Amino acid sequence: MGVTQKLLAVSAGVSPQQIAKYECADAHMSVVMLWKLSQILGVDIDYFFRGAPGLTTPPEPEQRLER
Repeated sequence: MGVTQKLLAVSAGVSPQQIAKYECADAHMSVVMLWKLSQILGVDIDYFFRGAPGLTTPPEPEQRLER
């Protein structure tokens, strides 16, 4: 996405080393941090789960059921 670990870390309030640990799955991240990163990067949270093993692709927003 063209964002460096350093810029992402500063924006999220963590160290670049922590961002690297998240990227390599060497550290777990909280839901709050996941939300914060999605806001910084301008993506929906489901962006981080696309292509994950065992998950199906969620329907497009216009196909979701109204509650």
